[in-house]
Amino acid sequence: RQVCIICLTANHKGPMNACSAEFLWNGDRARARRNSQNRIVAPSNREICIDWQRARGCKSHNAGHLHECSGCGGSDHGAQNCALAE
Repeated sequence: RQVCIICLTANHKGPMNACSAEFLWNGDRARARRNSQNRIVAPSNREICIDWQRARGCKSHNAGHLHECSGCGGSDHGAQNCALAE
C-alpha cells in the first residue's frame, strides 16, 4: 500500500501529487504542507526529502532536504512506514 505524504491516507480521493490537505486521514492536523513552489515542507519551511518518504528510504546525504517523516517528524522512517499512516 502507498500512502499520501501529506495526509497519510491510503485511499486518496484525488491525485496524491496534488494533495494540499490541512488534516491527516484521522482528523489530526497535517504536519507537512505544500509551499508556493509546490514543494513539500516541514513546519520549519525546510523541504522534506520525497525519496525518504518511500518505503525504501533515501541514500542521499544532501543537506538541502530533510530526512524526516512528513507525518510525525521522526528521523528513522518516512511516511510509508509511519505509525500515523492509514
